[in-house]
Amino acid sequence: MLSRLCEVHRSGWRQASRESRRPKSLQFLPGLLPRQWVLAAGNLLVDGTAHVMSQLKAEPDLSDEAWRAFVLEKEANSALSRRAWARYRQGLRRLEVKHRRRVPLRALRRALAEDAFFCGTHWRHTPRIVRGALRSLLRQNPDLRLYVYAAAEYWAWAAAVSPADLGAAGQMVERAREALRTGPLDPSVRDNLERMMAVVVRRPGD
Repeated sequence: MLSRLCEVHRSGWRQASRESRRPKSLQFLPGLLPRQWVLAAGNLLVDGTAHVMSQLKAEPDLSDEAWRAFVLEKEANSALSRRAWARYRQGLRRLEVKHRRRVPLRALRRALAEDAFFCGTHWRHTPRIVRGALRSLLRQNPDLRLYVYAAAEYWAWAAAVSPADLGAAGQMVERAREALRTGPLDPSVRDNLERMMAVVVRRPGD
């Protein structure tokens, strides 16, 4: 039986992925996010005004046999992330080598980076691990919805594990909230993301 590791985070992101496959009139058209926003996380901050496209093509559907095989192997590998992080990371590298010519490389790398970050925060791993995983995830130029999920999860992890990261996490949360207010999102998607942020990101006095 496949591990349900990090299922809370995956289920939320799967819902967003399903929404990305809706008719075009309901899809999020994100435009561009400033690079300093995308990489704003304390020591991850990159100065400069270059822009990156925040929208990646939707990941392949699970009806694609090659993609489904990759996803199943990825989820099985996730079972190692709680107590054997080094072996888990080795597994991610093996997955990329094995599947890189079978599925879209960009979607493959995003999925692996996403898995590493959310598993790292879910199991409350060390700052070195989580910061490295976040850096890798943000280098994939995430779309706004994934950025919002990552900001909320980074803040929750910092509050529980690494108070030293709360300042950087707070900056990321504020940028996510500002982008939610101004981004061309479907109202239902915006409402869901804002409610998620309100539940996850609780500051003293809230």
